[in-house]
Amino acid sequence: MRLDEPRMSVAPLIDVCFLLLVYFMVTTTIKPAERDVSMEIPSPGVRAVPVTPLSVMIHVGADGAIVVNPGPHELMMSLDREERSLPLLEDHLTTLMVGVRELPPLLVRADDGAEHQRVVDVMNVLQKIGWARVGLVDAPEKGPRGSGSRRPRG
Repeated sequence: MRLDEPRMSVAPLIDVCFLLLVYFMVTTTIKPAERDVSMEIPSPGVRAVPVTPLSVMIHVGADGAIVVNPGPHELMMSLDREERSLPLLEDHLTTLMVGVRELPPLLVRADDGAEHQRVVDVMNVLQKIGWARVGLVDAPEKGPRGSGSRRPRG
């Protein structure tokens, strides 16, 4: 091998690779891991339990709004679609849990156009605070927010 032949050095290439690695590690936003939400799905023949007057309803709207007990005495918990931790909802439900032996059933209802992530955010809050009796409602209730009739699917 002659001394005047050009050689390729690998060191600058490795330096560039490490710089790119560091750049992407620093600029990447890291989302918290979703909580493991375990649930029992009923068989198709099982009828739903009727809503008792003592139950708590959480409504997830198509606009991203999260409302507790929709109706004349509703409480708006969040309007920000990007808010994942939902601190107002967590504080309100934790307050409801104080001094209660048995938690009332909590029902989560979502509009047809609601983002799935918003429902998962609500379920994550419920898992975090330990609210065990949770049900998902698929039909709108009679009242100011729903028509009261089921639409045919299919």
